Amino acid sequence: MNGRDDSVHQLLIPLEQYSVLWEKARTKTASYDPRVLRRYAAGSKEIYGEVGPSLVDDMIKRTQLTSKDVFYDLGSGVGNVVIQVAAQTGCTATGVEIRQELSAIAQELQTSTEPYVRRIHSRGSANFVCDDASVIDFSDATVIFINNFCFPAWLEEKILERFKKILVDGVRVISLKNFRPRFRPESSKYKDDPCHMFEHPWREYSSLKDAVSWTDKSVNYYVYRIDKGNLQRASSGELFRKNVLQPWRIKSRDSLLSGSSSSQPLSPASHSGLLPHTHKPTTATQPSVHEREEEEEKEEQEKTKHNNKKRKLASACAENDYAKDTKAKAKTKAKTKAKTKAK
Repeated sequence: MNGRDDSVHQLLIPLEQYSVLWEKARTKTASYDPRVLRRYAAGSKEIYGEVGPSLVDDMIKRTQLTSKDVFYDLGSGVGNVVIQVAAQTGCTATGVEIRQELSAIAQELQTSTEPYVRRIHSRGSANFVCDDASVIDFSDATVIFINNFCFPAWLEEKILERFKKILVDGVRVISLKNFRPRFRPESSKYKDDPCHMFEHPWREYSSLKDAVSWTDKSVNYYVYRIDKGNLQRASSGELFRKNVLQPWRIKSRDSLLSGSSSSQPLSPASHSGLLPHTHKPTTATQPSVHEREEEEEKEEQEKTKHNNKKRKLASACAENDYAKDTKAKAKTKAKTKAKTKAK
């Protein structure tokens, strides 16, 4: 879902005004150094990426965040999302960051930003905790933001299990990467998947360009809502029993002639009056979920084989080119050496 919501969501501080005061606060904070932000172990859970004010503003409006909400940012970095959410909505916002130096910068940025915000309103608060997001208690949250675009897969799974354990129905979760791009709740392949705790389908939105620090292109983000009833239905097998697919529904001759879009399943006796075939008609049925999964797996295997062949061919071509280049260099070197001796 990429269409914009036309409903007006009143903010205590509009984006344009907040952007100005945020720049002033950043300028005043000496510890806010981009070189420090880039210092992390590649592939670790300490990876950092910054989300811009325009994206945060859009997320606030999409989720209808108000002063009554309790907001958490898991992996809050320098706290810019937490500070902006608290300033624009007047809610209680908490940032959880494992890197001590980033958490310290967040505290300083909050100290620099607060005087500007308090000139406009006195509602809300921004708080910061230096801890592991996968173990901290955030059971009082009504809205959670997670920049999982920068998270390794194992950490993302750990946090999903944490969501499953402590969050209650109605909590909204915002992520920058789709937790399960190919998730199908009716498929037995995903029977034990924690993403059953979300209402499906979840919502997808697009940001403006230059909304994040790691790319100048537009990025997507996703909004989920907790519904623990889905977990119970999945564990009991109810979702999969409901997915007994029905026969194709064939339009009756009267509905075809009248142009009506309604359709009814026809009895075998009525088929002969619909189509001019002489053999007895058979009722076509949709493939079962298991059959569809097998077909998809076969397709994936074929794609993998094709990609492997392409890689091997590319590798062979590269080796061949390298061998030719080596021979050419050797010949050139030999000729140069021969000329030197002749002189």
